[in-house]
Amino acid sequence: SAALDVYKRQVQMSTGDTAAFQDIVSEFEAFFNVTLNYPHQQREDIVARKIKTTHFIGKMANAVVERSQK
Repeated sequence: SAALDVYKRQVQMSTGDTAAFQDIVSEFEAFFNVTLNYPHQQREDIVARKIKTTHFIGKMANAVVERSQK
């Protein structure tokens, strides 16, 4: 989906090519001297949380409107 590929429009290598997600992860791991386990799954989980939050906010807004009309 477009939401999962948003980093492609923002991160470019010095050659002008689009940086692959794994390249970005590898650079962060090297720079911070850490290992990120299952980075693709973590990215999907973050996107899913963001989508669920938006859904939750919509439900809350509808509840406020319903209460204000009582």
